[in-house]
Amino acid sequence: MGASTIYKSTDTSAPALLASQTGLITVLDKVLVDGYGSKSGIGWTKEYQNAGNTKAAYRNKGTGYFLCVDSSTFPDVYYSSAIITVYEAMKDIDTGYIPMPDNGNMQYYGWANSQNGTPRDWEIIGDDKGFWICTAAFEDDYRSISYFGDYIPYYLEDQSNWVTWTACGDDDGVQSNILIITNSSDRIKIKRDQLNALPHFDADLLIENSFQNYPGNPLRTTRFPMFSKFFFSKDTTTLIGEPPGLYSPLHDTVQHGDIYSINANADIHIFSIYNIGFAGILVGEGFRP
Repeated sequence: MGASTIYKSTDTSAPALLASQTGLITVLDKVLVDGYGSKSGIGWTKEYQNAGNTKAAYRNKGTGYFLCVDSSTFPDVYYSSAIITVYEAMKDIDTGYIPMPDNGNMQYYGWANSQNGTPRDWEIIGDDKGFWICTAAFEDDYRSISYFGDYIPYYLEDQSNWVTWTACGDDDGVQSNILIITNSSDRIKIKRDQLNALPHFDADLLIENSFQNYPGNPLRTTRFPMFSKFFFSKDTTTLIGEPPGLYSPLHDTVQHGDIYSINANADIHIFSIYNIGFAGILVGEGFRP
């Protein structure tokens, strides 16, 4: 069973996630590639970067696609955020081939609600094929969680099983729901279908746009996202896979930072999401089959 590792801003020698143009890439460099303290990198490679290290391309050990993170020019005047593009091949930091998105829209990842250089708490859980990232963008319980990398495919033919699942969908800008990962399908982009055919598509979920009233805490009485474990095919008739390590939805008896042991080799770590819900991510054995 594939194992995952957790990296946190509270670790010894962990890099700071600053609300600045280099903030996100500095953390990804250490977590994905170089390692820090007693922890080695997660097993990705850094293929390209620009002169200021505000744009970088990382490659995983699964599909081998390139995750291009571009914060060289913030797309919004308030948030620290990056434009996310996935390429199947790259020539240099500014030249990539068969991109996703490929329709003129943008996909964003935001990690802070300012550009003032202050650090944010962060956690990353993943392996050499994909990772979850959770950041305290508002310096408190208001957190975002996103996933980048290979999902678990249900079809042997599916060798292009990359998904980018962020808090911002097409043309949301970086302010609209920047912190909430939801079932809004334009925020979940799958590189190719289960038979490896292009173009990329926005994935529907088993529970599409489904919300439930949040019980308990009066601050949480609006709605919270019902995460789904399953991705639908392009024609929405077939289940094609699932994200690794995700446990959701969860009841309000859990709290951010809780850890629940499954066995001697695996725990579930609980993350709050924008103060309106929770998700659990598996750390250790069983993250990926």
